[in-house]
Amino acid sequence: MDELTVAIVKLAWFLVILVIVAIITYRALGAVDYSKIFKARSTWQIRTLVLLVSIIVGGLIAYIFVEFISLLQNIIQ
Repeated sequence: MDELTVAIVKLAWFLVILVIVAIITYRALGAVDYSKIFKARSTWQIRTLVLLVSIIVGGLIAYIFVEFISLLQNIIQ
């Protein structure tokens, strides 16, 4: 495969994993009671924080996965 195709495949995998992990993380973090940390009536701040943390965790896991697959491909070749 040429470099452009490899880059597109990596990007596609990254985005798919990012979305899946971010959704799972968002649902998991949504089960936590944040009322002891935040003030009353601060739901949008809590949701924003949970969303950002979910995206960051999803991005990290997706990056690690894509780099791991690239490493395995380099070892096999």
